Amino acid sequence: MTVLHWGIVMSHLELLLDFFSTLAMLALLASSYRFVRQTVRSAAATQLLLGVMFGGIAFLQMHVPLTIMPGVIVDMRHVPVLLAGAYLGGFGVLPCVAIAVAARYAIGGVGMEAGVVGLMLAGCIGFAWGEAMRHRIARPALALLGLGLAGVLRLVVLVLLPPAAMTAFVTQIVPVLIPLEIAAILLIGGLLEREGTAAEGERRLRAAASTDPGSGLLTIAGLQRAFKHLDADDAPTRGTGIVLARLRNRGWILREYGTDDLDRVLGALRQRLERDLPRGDLLGLTDDGDIVVFLTDRDARSQEGLIEGMIRELCLRPVALGGSAEARVSLEVGHTWDVTRRPLDQQLAEAAASLVHNARLRGDHPGKPFETARTGDVLFERAQRLLT
Repeated sequence: MTVLHWGIVMSHLELLLDFFSTLAMLALLASSYRFVRQTVRSAAATQLLLGVMFGGIAFLQMHVPLTIMPGVIVDMRHVPVLLAGAYLGGFGVLPCVAIAVAARYAIGGVGMEAGVVGLMLAGCIGFAWGEAMRHRIARPALALLGLGLAGVLRLVVLVLLPPAAMTAFVTQIVPVLIPLEIAAILLIGGLLEREGTAAEGERRLRAAASTDPGSGLLTIAGLQRAFKHLDADDAPTRGTGIVLARLRNRGWILREYGTDDLDRVLGALRQRLERDLPRGDLLGLTDDGDIVVFLTDRDARSQEGLIEGMIRELCLRPVALGGSAEARVSLEVGHTWDVTRRPLDQQLAEAAASLVHNARLRGDHPGKPFETARTGDVLFERAQRLLT
């Protein structure tokens, strides 16, 4: 093999290795996609956070280019932008495009205008594809191939380049860049599909379960089934009420002790409530981690007295954790009552609104009491699960 041939082989090998490094970076999007969807409660917040992450990967791609040949480099910035439009919706693609456009503008150069417009087009193309596929439960590989091919349409921005630069881009870069981008979209898009399907499957399993395995409390699905039985019995009642109790220091418990001890705290609170509540009242756990006390036969005055006694009983003594550690219980409470038995979802929503109102009266931000929504706590919880 001549020196020239050996040099060509080595350059191709370096390009391949750089491409795999780029894929590894893009693969972070797939793992973060499922993680954020599972841990962030608000759909809009999920899209925004993922959009920032996708935009951050696009920013990194611009600073880790692939060398096609000496003096000719490309990067995969359009892949995360296309995927953000395809999988994150409008709230997600906007921050992604904004970050990518700002990064390209900062780089400058003769192709800056074409680069900025190309990124905007990539976001629009991905969003249009996502809207077209919105009602599909799973997107097959052929659909992802269509996304990759549709991304080629952004190349119309090449007309913004000087003629010599446009010719060089079409002849030297496009033949290599487009196949690499399509391959990346097929691989990373496939991972996003798998992670999204797995997250949806877990959500359905949780919805189908009747009891939370960690705390022993009824899930929302279990509460709904028990509520239907009560409706079917049509027993006379003085009124029904819902008390919603939120652990204000839940995030601290997670950071200091981990998920097993958080379940131990919730289980201990369940046992304290079961000792004091009449038979027939229901105890549950919302998807957000709030304890639900459903009072099946209670007048308004006795419910107010019960709430005062319940808070005192729950917060009076700390909960024993592993070893000699103890966790103090701090609660934010909201409640609702009605003489009739209204739909459970409606009563839960009113109790949640009452909880937020009480938090504001205490001077807390309405979203602050539920501390597990913070990214640091969620990451700590994830790390604890991986280490145990």
